[in-house]
Amino acid sequence: MGLSQTTISVCNDGNVSQLDVTDKVNGGPYYRIEVYRCSQPSGGFGVTASGSRVEYIAGKDHLSNGCNRIFRYTFSLGDQSSILTHLPTVLEGREEFNPSGMRDGSWEVRLRDVDTMSRSYGAILRGIVEPFGDQSYALRYELRPAPDISKTEIVSPLASPISRINAGLPDLGSDVSTFPSPVTISDGKLFAADAKRDHRFAIKKAATRAMLDDQFANIQKTIRHPEFARFLANLDAYEEFGDFGAKPTHPGTNLVGPNARLAAESIFVRQYRSALVLFGRLTSPEMAFGAAKPLSLAEWKTNTRPGVYSIFVGAAINHVAIYKLGLDKVHSDYGGIPMVSARSSSPCLGCR
Repeated sequence: MGLSQTTISVCNDGNVSQLDVTDKVNGGPYYRIEVYRCSQPSGGFGVTASGSRVEYIAGKDHLSNGCNRIFRYTFSLGDQSSILTHLPTVLEGREEFNPSGMRDGSWEVRLRDVDTMSRSYGAILRGIVEPFGDQSYALRYELRPAPDISKTEIVSPLASPISRINAGLPDLGSDVSTFPSPVTISDGKLFAADAKRDHRFAIKKAATRAMLDDQFANIQKTIRHPEFARFLANLDAYEEFGDFGAKPTHPGTNLVGPNARLAAESIFVRQYRSALVLFGRLTSPEMAFGAAKPLSLAEWKTNTRPGVYSIFVGAAINHVAIYKLGLDKVHSDYGGIPMVSARSSSPCLGCR
């Protein structure tokens, strides 16, 4: 599969706000992500190329406290003809860096099923990773099943926030108690999960592949219950889309100069990559192969999923200093204060 970029738009901080990718030669699927840091002001750069507004994508997180640490997005998937009419949105995502009350370096990630063809429409896969001790991480996964609601099709571009398009879908930034309780699996059947025990484990530097396989086994089985089949397929498509093959060409001006190849989107951490890494082992287990054989990431021909790790592996091996600079830049944009507070109408708002 040879993916090519077809559409791109950027935010006023240089990060990409929309990217469309497809396999033009073989008529493959058409992928679209529309993504914003929730501190992005409305208007101007706050509208994606297709026409979705930042306030629609970000929902209640838009310009909220801590909004510079929260990223919201929609993932749409169709074929070549659907972009001429409407492109079905199949996933809604939310990623929060350093949530309140958690250690520095923590992430809380949510992906919601909004595909009307799915039995689990409205279900949420939630993941939390928190560092502790010496090179150790606590992982927690929750699979919250579909609520008892009517299905409403979500399409790109968004005409309003998803929670308004379908009032049965609470805003994805709502307190987790708003959503159905998590489930686990036993003997092929779904049961209420034990919040203190199920799908929680620690990963340490000395962990073996067999230990990790055992720890991930139950949540992998749970999401493979037939109820979540379509949701799982869309999650896998999102992982497949995640690396986009060749890196997208950035049309804007970087904050440190006019070289488009050095623009923020080309720095290694994108604002929607945490879910790709945190959920990859659950939805696309073959992604874990790269950890055992890093060179396979460069050699992989028929499956683009493992490529999402290649730049991280390269940075770790080569100790590239700009990798850290990239992290610093991504999480320092706006300085934690929404630019709308400047009350400026300048088209370069946020670029200074």
